[in-house]
Amino acid sequence: MAVLVTFWCSLAGGLGWLAAQDPRISAQEELRRALSAKNYAEVERLAHAIIQKNESDAVGWFYLGYARAAQERYGDAVGAYAQSLSLGLEDYKVHYQLAYSAHRAGHHGLAEKHFGHALEARKDDADALYYLAVSRLELKKDAAAEASFSRLLESPSRWEELARFHRGLARQRQGRQAEAQEDWRWVLARGQDPELKSRVQDLLEQQKQPAVPTVPPPKEKPWSVLFYEKAGYDSNVLRLPETSVSTRTEEGDVFLTSFATGSLRLADADRLTARLSLLDVTYADLGESNLDAVLAALESATPLGRSLSLETSAHGELFYLDRESLFRRGGLKGALRYEAFPRLLFRGGLAFMAKDFRDGELEFLDSTDVGGFLEGQLDGVAGPWTRATLRYELDHESADADDQSFFEHRFTLGLHFRFWEVLTAKVEGFSRWRFHEEADRVLGRTREDRRLGARVTLSYPILDALHVFLELEAERNASTLDPFDYDREVAALGVFLFF
Repeated sequence: MAVLVTFWCSLAGGLGWLAAQDPRISAQEELRRALSAKNYAEVERLAHAIIQKNESDAVGWFYLGYARAAQERYGDAVGAYAQSLSLGLEDYKVHYQLAYSAHRAGHHGLAEKHFGHALEARKDDADALYYLAVSRLELKKDAAAEASFSRLLESPSRWEELARFHRGLARQRQGRQAEAQEDWRWVLARGQDPELKSRVQDLLEQQKQPAVPTVPPPKEKPWSVLFYEKAGYDSNVLRLPETSVSTRTEEGDVFLTSFATGSLRLADADRLTARLSLLDVTYADLGESNLDAVLAALESATPLGRSLSLETSAHGELFYLDRESLFRRGGLKGALRYEAFPRLLFRGGLAFMAKDFRDGELEFLDSTDVGGFLEGQLDGVAGPWTRATLRYELDHESADADDQSFFEHRFTLGLHFRFWEVLTAKVEGFSRWRFHEEADRVLGRTREDRRLGARVTLSYPILDALHVFLELEAERNASTLDPFDYDREVAALGVFLFF
């Protein structure tokens, strides 16, 4: 779908303008050839050479921005264009190209500002007006975005189909469903883009379905809090894998789990979020298995294009066993998120985590964990099924003790359903294959584990922000070392509270 103005099309006549701004081009055939041949890496090198001779050369900074944008390094281009403006190169093209690069880099506030400046020079420029409207839509300035799209639609342009689609989104977010449908039906009746028509059809179908409470709360809020409390019976209380070597058990017990997580958005458009979570698991009779954790994370999402984004996070975690410090863990994670279609997305990433045990007797379990994952998500289109997810993970944990180092493969399949518009169900199946690298120091044989399990969760809303749920879980672990064979069933009732 041709959604974006091709950057270089806006520069089709750019070389002539550049020559007028800087007559040196005619004398520098090397630069002219690089521009004509679209050898943007060479243009960037030559621009650097110009700037090294004179850091106040505004046109050199423009060339640098031009070369970076042509190589789709839009975030880098923004700074160069801004420098050329600060040095006095005031022109429609500079403002437009800075704004376009900012738009592609996800800096929509900056894009809005400079598309506005470009329109001051050319008030009827359809391209600048379209992207100004889209930037305002991204900033959730829905009324202003609608006004810009309406102004664009006053005159014929190649943007009519997309402008009506996006104006429908702006109207929908303002609660004006009938007017939104009017725009979308125009796209269905007169539009030419099959993918855009498919998206419109999905939006119209969604409007026919009754609203269902969602978690987390609306994105407009810069903060969110989720809390759940559940109580149940665990037929086989398993301590953390890190301590199960010395404290095996086949005992069942009643438990109470409390979990709270809060997030605070530190920058617009969910680009930087701080998160803090607290976990407490308490057993009635097996106090030595009580677990507490404090989990902190700083998460960032950076758009790399219309459908691609980069997700990164830094983590710091503290774990306590029976109120005694057990270990601390920290590291970095990164992932690419790709929305292939409106209902289908993929994620893939890598993680590095380091673990440090505070108890001297367990220092041999200090380790580093390096892993990766692939995940697919498909939203339902009909019937009770609403979403399916499939995730594969590969981890390698390298511990100070060789017999505690292992490779692990994990698969998780999740299916989500909604019945009678209020009752939601989630069914998960999971498996794990763990292969230790050395023979166990106590039992003298190499350990391999194969775990299979399933979990079913039923949730019912009592209020918009309060749900009750029932959770049933069963798992089976088969190991080459008999002490690590086990079966386990868990049943729990709980409540979700989110706001």
